[in-house]
Amino acid sequence: MDTNRRALLRRLGATGGITLLAGCSGDVPIGDDEASSDETKDDTSPSVAIADQSFDGGSVTVASATLPEGGFVVVYDDRVSRLGASDLLSAGSHESIEIELPSENSYVSVEDWSERDEVSVVATLHYDSNDTEAMEFTETQLKEDGWYRRGGTRVQSRATLNVSGIGPGDEESEDPTGDAMVWHAMTSSETETFEESLSIYNDENDAEIVSEENGDLRNNVETTLDSGDGPEMYRWAQHWVGNHYQRDFLYDASDDIDINLEETFSEAAVQAITVGAEDAVVGLPVGGETVSLLYNKDMIDSPPETFAEMESIMQEYNDPNNGQFGLSHPIDAYFASAWMHAFGGYYFQVNEDGEGVTGLDMDETKRGMEFIRDRIWPYVPADTNPGPQQAVFQNENAPLAVNGPWSIGTFEDNGIDVGVTSFPTIDGNTPSPYTGTSMWYFSERMYDDEDRRESALNYASWISQSEERQLAYADAHGDVPVLQSISADDLGSQVAGFKGSYDEGIAMPNHPRMSSVWTPTEDAMYDVLQDGADIDSRFDEAAEMIRVEWEERSGLSGRLSPLAERSVGRHL
Repeated sequence: MDTNRRALLRRLGATGGITLLAGCSGDVPIGDDEASSDETKDDTSPSVAIADQSFDGGSVTVASATLPEGGFVVVYDDRVSRLGASDLLSAGSHESIEIELPSENSYVSVEDWSERDEVSVVATLHYDSNDTEAMEFTETQLKEDGWYRRGGTRVQSRATLNVSGIGPGDEESEDPTGDAMVWHAMTSSETETFEESLSIYNDENDAEIVSEENGDLRNNVETTLDSGDGPEMYRWAQHWVGNHYQRDFLYDASDDIDINLEETFSEAAVQAITVGAEDAVVGLPVGGETVSLLYNKDMIDSPPETFAEMESIMQEYNDPNNGQFGLSHPIDAYFASAWMHAFGGYYFQVNEDGEGVTGLDMDETKRGMEFIRDRIWPYVPADTNPGPQQAVFQNENAPLAVNGPWSIGTFEDNGIDVGVTSFPTIDGNTPSPYTGTSMWYFSERMYDDEDRRESALNYASWISQSEERQLAYADAHGDVPVLQSISADDLGSQVAGFKGSYDEGIAMPNHPRMSSVWTPTEDAMYDVLQDGADIDSRFDEAAEMIRVEWEERSGLSGRLSPLAERSVGRHL
């Protein structure tokens, strides 16, 4: 089965070939080869059954449904666009349930079927999870625990509607805008560079890729895609990938793009755009960033190459009693990641089975925390938040800083001659910070129209492989090019410094489980530095907290901690 077909079946809840025949009971979930022979069924087991039928407008009939806790029967079409829902049903079994199609909450009109003979539909069961007694199709109500499940699989039944009796509608449907639609939330200066690139592409390729600036990008992307609408592509950092992939918002273009990813892009960029056990390609990268070591050129003649040299500089300038420090360094799980990874430890990684695991209780990770406590913490201000730390370097009260490209403008506006270098080695160990990669996400809308999909993918392939455009972004905004063909010698000194750390870095994990790691990690770091907690026991405790949360939540959030979200997402 080809990748995209498999992905489409996954959107319908399938894990293999569809073997549920139209009209069969929902007791056999879509994708299961057969019902489990030893599964016990009783009168309280959730079930639903819908049979093949003709439809020329009006309603469809769901033959039967059993909802042990009450709720709704909801009907979707073969593109997973909602069609309609029943009224609130009481707990128990029901027969001959009439559902108006399309309903006022539908994202499909009957006219959409005027050129078709048949439409596949799926009947599912939902709880009344927010107790409103109405199926509102809000994000809250459609969260995962809103579906009735049995054995971890959504209870559902599939059937075919004969819609040949539906004639053309009175109104012609409006054609989608342009050849493809892309959304972004760039700053005004970034938008100017982007629109220049887009204009070049459209002119050279006789294309019409249409862009739209979208301030509340995440919310709007998730809401529109959830309703069957939205853009073909959207641009953001990679840390939404795991959550959006799990929620079936993304298109796997593995079979569509003709690019050798490993030979074309940096390792961190490839890690950012691939997800899942099959390494689905859900976007293409256009730029990277990370934190690195900054230095005041008026205070230091040349940057340190080893940590011993860096420590000597910090010792020379450190005088906390007089407001002088050796280093400006926000300390949280993101900013401190370089040191925490330096000795082979990690907060989180994906194992060979595709499962997310934490390494907070590993000796190597604890050694990273010991290094921060003993050899970083003595030289930084006690307030670890970004604002106070930035002020120290900005006011020339520290010769060194750990920060990202987003801070350069502020420092320079305050008269600091900023140099950027990669992290110095520690007795032969290389600090590896988390990296962020800005990418064009391939949305599930690419399943809907082959021509628009091709247009969007062509643009993404062009912009991601254009040395000229990546150098333009590097020059204008400090983005690290992700093309292997661009070396540090091609860049300005500041971007070259960030590139050194990016190339040595580790892609911030895009796995949904990562969302549970940030807060316990940062709480443990705070307790060690501020309260003198024992590293060994405190990090063991944090690791256990993460594993318990994974068991309870199944890692479905996919969001960064608020601090990490501010530190990473808004800059890309």
